[in-house]
Amino acid sequence: MAERARAYLATAMEEGHLLYGERAGKTDWSRLSHASLVSVLRQLMAKLSRLHAEGFEAGDTSPKNIFISREGEPSFISMAHIAVLDTHTRGLPEVLSLLASFSHDLTISDLQELLHAYLEAEPHAKERAEAYLRHQHSISPRTKGKPYQPHTPTVERLIVRLENLVDALAYAK
Repeated sequence: MAERARAYLATAMEEGHLLYGERAGKTDWSRLSHASLVSVLRQLMAKLSRLHAEGFEAGDTSPKNIFISREGEPSFISMAHIAVLDTHTRGLPEVLSLLASFSHDLTISDLQELLHAYLEAEPHAKERAEAYLRHQHSISPRTKGKPYQPHTPTVERLIVRLENLVDALAYAK
């Protein structure tokens, strides 16, 4: 009988600030320049891609859970659970949720650049994105039962999905 493996989480004490929230004070993300915001998000896309490749999710990717170190490197402070989603689709909802949080401050070309950064950072991300879109097609009331035909590139279809998510969040508020 195999012994149960133990998992450990190690964290380092770092100086820095939250990107957003009560405790962030003057570091509110809305005060970042457009170029700085895109740079922070590009770094986070690469980190998410690496996390997802290893089977982990960041947990809550909302702005209140983004930490900026003294050196200016962003990271998530809520990396708590192992992905339980399908191996091929895990992570994409996190990416879209993160981008939706900042969508009002980003252009479509920014979104394309950031999604490319995510998809290019890890070899299997494109396959997971395609599987995610195929899954969304199979459960959507508008497309359920219809044949799946990918006729536009993955990034453009993810942007449409992101726009739908932004609309849904605005409607929920």
